[in-house]
Amino acid sequence: MGSQQLDTPYGSINLYLNSNQATLSEGLGNSNKTWFLNSPVYPPQHTRMLVAVTDFQAANSWYLIRVGINDNFRFGEAGVNYIAIIPEGNYTSLTFLATLNGLIEVLLGSLGARMTYISASNKFVYTTIVLGNSVTVYNKANGTTCDTEVGMENSPNITATGVGFNSITFPNMINFAGIPYINVIGNSLGLENRDSFGDINLTLCKVPVKTQSLGFIYLPNSPPTYLSLEDRHIKKIQLILRDDEGNDLDFHGVSWGLTISIHFQYIRIAEEPEHVIQTKDVIKQAIETKEGSLENN
Repeated sequence: MGSQQLDTPYGSINLYLNSNQATLSEGLGNSNKTWFLNSPVYPPQHTRMLVAVTDFQAANSWYLIRVGINDNFRFGEAGVNYIAIIPEGNYTSLTFLATLNGLIEVLLGSLGARMTYISASNKFVYTTIVLGNSVTVYNKANGTTCDTEVGMENSPNITATGVGFNSITFPNMINFAGIPYINVIGNSLGLENRDSFGDINLTLCKVPVKTQSLGFIYLPNSPPTYLSLEDRHIKKIQLILRDDEGNDLDFHGVSWGLTISIHFQYIRIAEEPEHVIQTKDVIKQAIETKEGSLENN
């Protein structure tokens, strides 16, 4: 849909942006980029700009387990706490389980798998092999940053004590599906979207991730939502690609690109609702009637 279909004679503008042709704004993950436009975009007089992401492509080149994001598993046995640091990389439930068990064995200095997988419930279970040991698994706030993956998301700490083989079944299903959306954040565009808390959210669009690692991600073929940018001009564009928790994605040097479409729409003064107009007419008529009565007296 062009600007002529939005009631102006001005043609629409597409900005074809490639991350390799932008300046790295922050970080090293190739996801925070700024483009400086040699030909800035100015809205014609008495118009406003409507913008939308109309095309997007990127490779799923980040890791499921990311350093400093979700690579810690914190647990305790017999009153002693430990943190297993999972190496960055892509995992299935079984390869993750084998890696975590190996780390736990090193930390405790004894053989024997602590973690098992229950396929019927799709849950992990932690079991001590030392009779009488208390067992604690900590939540995200207390150190288990891979809470979504192991099944501790939104869960309190869990402790099992007593005589015998103490074990803990994690409360939630494990989740190794990875990041569901790429959030395209438009830091320089002055957007007024809202998040779950009603706070201002600068997300320009959310791109669903429908492919596994090393596959390509594309914007679905559906009508885009155009967002209003009143009384602005565009000289530079800063975009950041983040997950749903606000973490910048690390594309490990792989480029990505998108298209931003800009339409122009005339600025109008909103008309008053019919009931307001009718109320004003009634008041005006009452005043005129009263003034006529006073004149006759």
